[in-house]
Amino acid sequence: MFIQEGVVELIQEDLVKELAAFGFTLNQAKVYLSIVRAGSISVGKIAESSKLHRQDIYKILPKLEKKGLITKTLGTPVIIQAISVEKALKSLVSIEKKTTLERITRMEAILKEISKAVSMLHEAETAHEQDEPYFSLLTKDNELMNRADLLFEKASIECDVVVSLELLITKATKLRERFRTATNNGAKIRLIIEAPRRDERIKSAIENVRPDTNNFTAKSVISKSPTPFQIIDRKEVWISNTKRMPSGLPCVLWSNGENIVATYQEHFERIWNDRDAITILPEEAAKPLAAS
Repeated sequence: MFIQEGVVELIQEDLVKELAAFGFTLNQAKVYLSIVRAGSISVGKIAESSKLHRQDIYKILPKLEKKGLITKTLGTPVIIQAISVEKALKSLVSIEKKTTLERITRMEAILKEISKAVSMLHEAETAHEQDEPYFSLLTKDNELMNRADLLFEKASIECDVVVSLELLITKATKLRERFRTATNNGAKIRLIIEAPRRDERIKSAIENVRPDTNNFTAKSVISKSPTPFQIIDRKEVWISNTKRMPSGLPCVLWSNGENIVATYQEHFERIWNDRDAITILPEEAAKPLAAS
């Protein structure tokens, strides 16, 4: 099929732009396309076709050969041939995938080293500080969510969580994600669900937040006025407030004060060990839910 020369030039201009995605420079693309169009071609003909100087072409050819795109046949003149475009470009894609994967692997290794170094710097910075208790009222959605995610990422020993059934249901996806993060770090999760009455949704709600690990136990208790709180590694406590954020989540009082953490830890243990607390997980220890 005959194609007008002007149309050929337009097609070639588009191809030159497309080859940039494969790492070609402008002149490399012009030389490569000249070889592809001809099949077999001399340097002189490439110069005519690409409108580039011979010395530039001689610099470009070794780079194309290294990429596995062309071969040379020694003679007078030297004849250059193009490898199949599909085969050549697929090879470039494979090389790019390998290079990218290696780069990501290096970045992940560097990230671990940086995180470790930053942690060491933080520990060194705070080693000489006085252990004064801190208190903070979290009243913004983003602030609460980000700090809660970080809290469970740092957890390594135990997370004791008291939550209302409604909050357990509405925030199941996020809670499951946090519980999985903590248990993957070796932390044990003890979950208490407070509900105003016997509710058949409790078991399914727990299954929706349950991480894929044995480091997770759950109980339910009857409470007319649920008061959610959580204690992380016996060092920090989050206490839900009656005040609400725009999202509907309760505002949270955070503290690392030893006295307040100890007080809520004792409160948790009382609830957990109460004879009326119903064990949901592990299932073999479960008993029928008590009526309200």
